[in-house]
Amino acid sequence: MINSFDDLPFLPPIRAELANVSHYYEKSKNQLRYCYIAEYPSDFSALLEWIRYRLCHGHKIFAYRTYLVKLKERAIAIKLHEDQCFAYISLADAKIYVKANELKKLRKNNHLIRYITRYGGYKVKSKAIKAAISYEL
Repeated sequence: MINSFDDLPFLPPIRAELANVSHYYEKSKNQLRYCYIAEYPSDFSALLEWIRYRLCHGHKIFAYRTYLVKLKERAIAIKLHEDQCFAYISLADAKIYVKANELKKLRKNNHLIRYITRYGGYKVKSKAIKAAISYEL
C-alpha cells in the first residue's frame, strides 16, 4: 500500500529537455474545447489518492519517483500504458512536464494530462474553439 510518494519505486534521473504542459484540447458535445490549467494544487493528496485508487482497483498506472536534472527538482513520473510517454509532475510547484521531443505525440493522445488534471486537484478552465471538429484528438 502506498502511503506517500516515498513508497513509490525510483526511476533514474531525467536529463532530457522538458516542456511545460499548461493546456490540452478535448472534444466535448461535438465541440473542440481548449482546456488550460487555471490553478495548481497546493498539496498532492488528491494525486496520491488517485494513484492509490488505480492500484487498488486493478487499473494500470506506472508511477515512479524521479529527479529532473535540468530543473533541479524532484518529481513524480506517471503514465497509464506501457507504450505511452511519461508525464512528470514537479513536487516543488505541481507543474506538469513531458520530454520536449514527445510533446506532439502527447497532444494527440492527451488523456493522460486530462486524467492528471481532473483527479490530481488541478483547477482547469475551458472554452470552446471555433474550429473544424474533424481535428483528431
